[in-house]
Amino acid sequence: MSTDVVQRFGPGMSFYRSQITPTRRKAKPEEASLTKYCAALRELTTTNRLLESKVKQLCSESFKLNLGVTTLQRHMHAFYGDLLATWQADILTRLVEVIYESHGWRMPGGVLVGDHSDMDRDTLTRIYVAAAKKIKKETVTKKAVGLSEQYYSALQRYDEVVHLRSTDPYRTECNFARWLASQKSARPGMYRFWGKLFPVCYRRTVQESSDIF
Repeated sequence: MSTDVVQRFGPGMSFYRSQITPTRRKAKPEEASLTKYCAALRELTTTNRLLESKVKQLCSESFKLNLGVTTLQRHMHAFYGDLLATWQADILTRLVEVIYESHGWRMPGGVLVGDHSDMDRDTLTRIYVAAAKKIKKETVTKKAVGLSEQYYSALQRYDEVVHLRSTDPYRTECNFARWLASQKSARPGMYRFWGKLFPVCYRRTVQESSDIF
């Protein structure tokens, strides 16, 4: 714009527009609330996803833990199953010895109870099995031993566990007694059956044997 025009008519409209500072449109209260709501919703969604991820992780860890516990329990049951068979073999071995001792009998082969330290395990195992088979039902049930027919039946199956016996049947007395004492409420039948043999075979009750350290 020329100087003459400016002096005569004043500056143009563009001059005045340049002097005006543009102002932002104020947000309405409804729009502000909506913005805050959307922000809170996005934050809540993010938090929810994080929680879901954490729950999935915890469930996975819980499953692995339960699986580990189950596996451990199986191993423990198998472990105690093997021990139990040995304990039963040992106490039945003592029952055979007690019966022969109380009657003054020699075991097959003319072997005296306790006089077999120089024998190999296989030979002695065969002697014990043969000795158990020779024991009659009335020998077990009469007053000298005083047990029921169930124990005679157990002796007839002695050959199924004899290979698991210890070298000394007294070795497992206390461990078997402590285990039986711990199972008294859970397995009362087993406790009564094997517990009744302790006074006969070890001259002590289950409780007395379990208290020995």
